[in-house]
Amino acid sequence: MDSNERQSRGSRKLQWAGNLAVHQLRSNEAGILSPTLPIAATKKITQETIALEQEQTLAFKEESMLYQSTYSPTNKRIVLSVGDQNHVVLDFNQQTMAYYYDHFDNLENSESKTAIQFEESDAYSVQIVKEKDILVVYIGGKALSNRIYAGAKEGIAIRIID
Repeated sequence: MDSNERQSRGSRKLQWAGNLAVHQLRSNEAGILSPTLPIAATKKITQETIALEQEQTLAFKEESMLYQSTYSPTNKRIVLSVGDQNHVVLDFNQQTMAYYYDHFDNLENSESKTAIQFEESDAYSVQIVKEKDILVVYIGGKALSNRIYAGAKEGIAIRIID
């Protein structure tokens, strides 16, 4: 880069062109590093507890929200839906968290776009972060991040499925 380029860049206003999903790495009892919500962010959790026992809708009134809950699974799945076609499925039988881009009625026949395994437990801490068009879900020592363009201004519907 020459000095003319530097000068021209210095006179322009540069803007951030994306979103950032920040994770903190912490070690568990076995010494394994896992992604977690940063400590500073946990202090800003909007709602400390969500009852994950029935279908409900979380209304995000701002573009950025954090939610947290503890869930003791009884062989169920939780589906977090943003808009009509963006779904994160937490399957407690398979210990998987997967992202699907399809209509809710087609999920059983759809193939996930991304999927990860999480550790089996008697109770899970579930943390949901929505920052504009980024959705991050933390569970069982894992994090799943997805960009959800169409649902950027929508809330999250939570469905419990047997």
